[in-house]
Amino acid sequence: MKKLFTFLAMFLMSGFVFSQAVPPKAVSDAFLKMFPDAKEIEWEQEEADVWDADFNQAGVEKAATFNTNGDWLLTETAICRTELPAEVFKTLALVFDGFEIEELDKIDMKDKTGYEIDLEKGETAVEIMAAPDGTFTLEAIEVEEHDCESKCCMHMQQKGCKSACVMEGDDEDEDEEGDFDKEDEEDDD
Repeated sequence: MKKLFTFLAMFLMSGFVFSQAVPPKAVSDAFLKMFPDAKEIEWEQEEADVWDADFNQAGVEKAATFNTNGDWLLTETAICRTELPAEVFKTLALVFDGFEIEELDKIDMKDKTGYEIDLEKGETAVEIMAAPDGTFTLEAIEVEEHDCESKCCMHMQQKGCKSACVMEGDDEDEDEEGDFDKEDEEDDD
């Protein structure tokens, strides 16, 4: 019995939610009026006054955002690259040559439309917001770390190069932030 009680206590403390978040009536009413044929609806409260619904409409993945008063803020729609305006394609070819499109969403708001584009090239992932005219803002850049046993990476580590990957068990020259210290680099020479 004690084991059962301990299991239940740990289960409840783990934050497991038995049911999906339920938005205010004004939000769900506004959503159903705007997207009456939506399927597979999943609600999430993003902030105290902002609700997101992920759903499927006519086989297309979408997400809609509303405030607690039921006012529509935006809709994200998964699209294909062929649906991008020509000017956005030009920008991608010029500025992000060699990057591949990983995810592409059309963002519709009351006063404008834009495109959220996730790009990837090797270890680098980039998220941009593009306007139909091809202008863009950079939202995020992420460089993924990887495990590598190549001679090149091992050589770079020995020289203290910060862009080198770190081998498991081979981190004695690293400081707490994962960077190589200048003092350690000098000791290796």
